[in-house]
Amino acid sequence: MPYNGPVDAMTRSDWLLLAGPTALLAQDNPAHPDDPQRRIAQIIHAYEEQGIHRTATKVDGVSGDWLATEVRQLDLAPTRETFTITRIDPITASLSANGRHIEGVPLLTAASQMSPALRVV
Repeated sequence: MPYNGPVDAMTRSDWLLLAGPTALLAQDNPAHPDDPQRRIAQIIHAYEEQGIHRTATKVDGVSGDWLATEVRQLDLAPTRETFTITRIDPITASLSANGRHIEGVPLLTAASQMSPALRVV
């Protein structure tokens, strides 16, 4: 099915709610060819174990190699599509209020999404 824009969008939370229980099955149960749910759980677990997935990072390259191997095992021919990007690499992300400091991970995809109320320190 072709991508039709935001109508097809899924939030990270939605995806985790759908995939999380399946991923838990992969921890103690090997995949069986006749058990698609366990095979899916194994794939999700293998992907998760690769590290933090960010576009154009070392983990992204490792993940692409892994996925190409998975596709080849299905007797299909994967192809890579290269492109140029500008990426923001946050060094730290935190929130400080009332003497409390909380470390975090920014969920912005571009600096243009930052609210003027946020201050970059």
